Amino acid sequence: MRQLFHAGRARTSAILWIEAGAGVLGACVGMTLEWPQWIEAIFSVVPDPAGGEAEWAITLVLLVSVIGLFIAAQREWTRAASVSR
Repeated sequence: MRQLFHAGRARTSAILWIEAGAGVLGACVGMTLEWPQWIEAIFSVVPDPAGGEAEWAITLVLLVSVIGLFIAAQREWTRAASVSR
């Protein structure tokens, strides 16, 4: 594992940002599932005055983004581990 970090500091930095982005987006998904009105409360914007469809669309986009970032991070970790061997 130690070799993974010394294999390329720039690669490790990229992985860190990918994983941090996934964590932040994941937190937004969780917050939207628990408190759907957080967007209105924080940004003082009402995306849709009625049923909340915009919030669920935002949640879906965030969830797809989280999954994509997790896949990218996993591929990068796997590639970095195979290079360091």
